[in-house]
Amino acid sequence: LLILGYGLMALITLLSLTNIFQSISTSMRMRRKEFAAYQSIGMSRKDLKRMLSIEAGFYGIIGCVIGIPISFLGLLGVYDTYHEVFYNITWKIPWDMVPIQIVVAVLLLIVPVRYAMSQLKHLNIIESIRNDNQ
Repeated sequence: LLILGYGLMALITLLSLTNIFQSISTSMRMRRKEFAAYQSIGMSRKDLKRMLSIEAGFYGIIGCVIGIPISFLGLLGVYDTYHEVFYNITWKIPWDMVPIQIVVAVLLLIVPVRYAMSQLKHLNIIESIRNDNQ
């Protein structure tokens, strides 16, 4: 039963991480025309990379500010449920998990930005602006 439970948790976590990565990558791909326009008016690849990194950092900070308190509330709910059955359980806020949550959030945002920047190396500015299908 534990193997099934942990396996299900691992599968849900893997699917969630894949979904987040795919959403961010798709968003970057859909903004090709915007990136080409920025480059056509003189924005360098370094500035574009900095802009995307700041944008991703903002998403990460907001996600952590909202997500970490929600996760603590969820853990408190789990504690309340188990405390009714097992009286010897004590509540402790898991501060040691916060750095892990932040690292995962940063990795989930840095990897798609790096991937998008590698895709922009092959971007033809004129064709990207001209093509309305992207």
